[in-house]
Amino acid sequence: MNYKAVKRLNRDVISRAYFDVAKLPAITRTVTYNNRGQPEKLSPIKSKDWVAMILKRVAMGYNNRQFYESLANTMHPPPVKCPCGAMVCGTEKGTHKHRSTKTHINAMLALDNWTGGRHCVTIPKKDKDGEIKGWQHRHGRDWWEGFEMDISHYIGGSFEDIQGDHSVSPPIITMVLKRHTYDSIINELKAKRGVIRNGLDVYGPFNTRKDTFTRVSRPTQEQLSNLVQLASTQVSNRG
Repeated sequence: MNYKAVKRLNRDVISRAYFDVAKLPAITRTVTYNNRGQPEKLSPIKSKDWVAMILKRVAMGYNNRQFYESLANTMHPPPVKCPCGAMVCGTEKGTHKHRSTKTHINAMLALDNWTGGRHCVTIPKKDKDGEIKGWQHRHGRDWWEGFEMDISHYIGGSFEDIQGDHSVSPPIITMVLKRHTYDSIINELKAKRGVIRNGLDVYGPFNTRKDTFTRVSRPTQEQLSNLVQLASTQVSNRG
């Protein structure tokens, strides 16, 4: 165990590993009483002293395997599977970094449907067209890497049209779905917000790639249900 790395961990992380995970013995302090039988006030313990006290207690021979395993998982978390299918580092920082990649966003947009609620990714604040307007932090400070955007309503595509040929039985139903890509949502965002280029506001056009469409003939009942749900979601979003 690298004790230098352990001491750099958050105090609450070490306390949680000691008390909640390993369930090691409570740490007590001696209370002294004055001549009137009242307890003397105990001074607060600094974070570094509290961490040192816990590490000293663990080193005294208690059953500490779970404690060290918990800290090891915090410092070197096992990889986890992202909804896009990739295996990524289990830390919050690793997940955030992965969600800012074009590969992750395109993989999420390629999913047929999404029921996981909001899915925020990091969009860069500028590209070859200029600096996207409206990315400033709400407290006035700037995000150096970009800003967060919820792409959940883009996942699975947007309903464009539904056509029915009733000249045959059963009728042939054709659905038209607009499939989004990283480039298409970036271009849509730039068209809505505008970009700053050479000190001037520019609002497009920004379409560098054509929108792609997927046609599905004779959809299954599940596909029709997903279509109805997708259409109702888009109507509520417009409202």
